[in-house]
Amino acid sequence: MLLLSILVALLSGFDLVVGLNNAQPNLDIWDIDESCIPHQSTLRKAYNDVAVMAAKALRDVQFVQQPRPSHLQDRIEWAALPEPLKTCVYKRMSEALYGKVHYPPRGFSDLHDKALWMCGDASWKWHTKEMNDPYITPTKPLYLSRPDIFKVAAGAWVHKQRFITNGDPRGVGVCRPDVFASTRVKEDFITFCDFFSDRVSKAESPVDGKNSVVVGETTLDHFQDSGSRIMFHELVHWFGTTFDEKGDLIRHQQAVSADGDLVWVYTDKVGRPKLTTTSKQQPGISYAKWVVYTYARCSRLARSHPGSEFAQNSGPAMATNTAETYAYFAMMAYLDNFDWSGDEIAKNINGD
Repeated sequence: MLLLSILVALLSGFDLVVGLNNAQPNLDIWDIDESCIPHQSTLRKAYNDVAVMAAKALRDVQFVQQPRPSHLQDRIEWAALPEPLKTCVYKRMSEALYGKVHYPPRGFSDLHDKALWMCGDASWKWHTKEMNDPYITPTKPLYLSRPDIFKVAAGAWVHKQRFITNGDPRGVGVCRPDVFASTRVKEDFITFCDFFSDRVSKAESPVDGKNSVVVGETTLDHFQDSGSRIMFHELVHWFGTTFDEKGDLIRHQQAVSADGDLVWVYTDKVGRPKLTTTSKQQPGISYAKWVVYTYARCSRLARSHPGSEFAQNSGPAMATNTAETYAYFAMMAYLDNFDWSGDEIAKNINGD
């Protein structure tokens, strides 16, 4: 059975986990930038939803790691859970969101006690290398105080001891069209961009929509644009990154077609984005990777194609190394009063 498509509804009488030891989600583990002050309530709501979904996902993944239970109902629940998901991601997330755990303790750069949350790009200021470093006294030009950064770069975007050297004084480039949010682990910050758009604000959270799901109509993608799904995705990037010598990072994997062929995006002659696959690429056209979003893309990435020319492009190992699968698993775990297996359309638990 396929990862993510095999998660049938869990025991309908189970009381959802509210949090670890009944604690409340703790937002103080993050450095909330002044740019986010107008959006505090929106961020808090999404954060609370993420916390409860992460706790429920953790409980479900830990369940499958136990010996197979003998009770029939428990066997149904046990068999429903995909084994390869990395428990550490949900564990780190739950322990941090419900506690006072800073992960990593000094950030991934070893420079910051807390990761920075920003809202939009307006807080960044462009600095040339001849300008004074705003973070040291006595003052010193940036090319002398930060030779590691400005040995090559002529300038950088600067904010709260973070430096973005994109080489473009016209804009920092973190927030771009159709980018809801972006996580930069090396510089220890997460930016929320179109997170506050009408498209997101009008989308229903899985937590709010649990009791309004319609059998045969509601799909998991109904919740795809919600702030809680978007924030969950970004926090998987954060808590799925290790700060050991390997520096593992749960990233965006490239999407695949139903048969495992890699998916690319290009712009057609009238400026519209179009998708194609490696086997259908044409010379003279510029292609970019199309990464995994939505249930269908997660499900296809999880599928194995042993023996085919596309075998290396997908499978459980690839699916457990992309952020979107963790968000969709958490939604399925939380919405456990329905069976979402196979086609992501809500079905009754008893199969009716």
